[in-house]
Amino acid sequence: MTEKNVLEISDFNVDFWVDGVWYPAVIDMNLGLAAGKVTAIVGESGSGKSTTALGLMSLLASNARSNGSVKVRAKRCLMQSHLYYNAIVAERSPTFFKSR
Repeated sequence: MTEKNVLEISDFNVDFWVDGVWYPAVIDMNLGLAAGKVTAIVGESGSGKSTTALGLMSLLASNARSNGSVKVRAKRCLMQSHLYYNAIVAERSPTFFKSR
């Protein structure tokens, strides 16, 4: 990944705890988003697009965990508080939640 990326995701994982077992939902995702570029994450229903997005924003359900490296403008964001996330990311990057 390059220094021109505004978002860098490395080895990102999301798991869900169900009936005493951790089940992987997102495995070793790596992605770099460059400034001024448009990027889309596409896939079939149930492929992990929404889970990935919610994990990156620390908005997962209480039975989920995420790990990996997430940097916004070279600042580590994953596992930070929601206040930190809001100050670094949300202020400059709008989020549009899908309806069902």
